[in-house]
Amino acid sequence: MPNTEYRSAEHKFLKNLVSDRWTNESFWDHEWTDHGNCSSDVLLPPQYFTAAITQSRNTDITRWLRNATPRPIQPLDSGLFRQSAIENAIKAVIGANLNIYVSCRQFRGDVRYYLYEIHIYLDRTATNYVSCPASNSLRGCPANKDDALIKYITISGASTVDEESPNELIQSS
Repeated sequence: MPNTEYRSAEHKFLKNLVSDRWTNESFWDHEWTDHGNCSSDVLLPPQYFTAAITQSRNTDITRWLRNATPRPIQPLDSGLFRQSAIENAIKAVIGANLNIYVSCRQFRGDVRYYLYEIHIYLDRTATNYVSCPASNSLRGCPANKDDALIKYITISGASTVDEESPNELIQSS
């Protein structure tokens, strides 16, 4: 961010854009540096964040997974899904030829993999889906995404992940 005056104006903008929960300036600095900076020749930070928040509100990944065919992908206590099925459900909405990434977590004492994040990318104007950059990273998921099963749970109201036990996550909802 270029100068203190600009940062102050940007911080006021962000405070008005979202709830008080999201007014931590270091959070927004991180988001701009890690995610928005590639748009800096097209969008100013307030424009980028407005577009990103709009996209986030319009991106219903839970619905996209629930509408997957031939089998809906829903958060279930017993539901295990192939990573490739999760990826294909998202690609059916955003574009079959686009790279997306699924990341997983394992918890101490548990051999299962849990769906942690789904990475999708937007172009520099934050309006169109594009392929994620090529990567060989497994992002915590099993090596064979066609055979490996991933557990999909949701945690209502959780803002952090306790890496000790998924049961604590489920109980905190």
